[in-house]
Amino acid sequence: MKVEKFDYNDIEELFANTYVVSDENGDAVIIDPSVDNDRIGDYVVKHNLTPKAILLTHGHFDHIRGVKRLVKRFSIPLYLHYEEKDFLINPYLNCSDFDKEIVIDCEPIVVTEGEELHLLN
Repeated sequence: MKVEKFDYNDIEELFANTYVVSDENGDAVIIDPSVDNDRIGDYVVKHNLTPKAILLTHGHFDHIRGVKRLVKRFSIPLYLHYEEKDFLINPYLNCSDFDKEIVIDCEPIVVTEGEELHLLN
């Protein structure tokens, strides 16, 4: 298993840590794509990875900004805790209502407490 952490250096930008976790078969999961640019997707392509999913730790704007771009580019599912599903479509809940409002219009797969996901080997 390999974990690649993405750091961001723009002090004007609020962000969360983003990770790409990949296994020995080249399958990958993207965790909290916090920035809406091509950097994460380009990393996946450059390293010949096959993204299997996006996982969100929660639905605040600084964890979801890159979701639309990655879902569109790779046609991959999005996983999110069931109590935060509305955060994707509500800028007030995802705390983006103060600036550039973020609305993620793809249908997530909701996860419940204690549920186990087996996306990588």
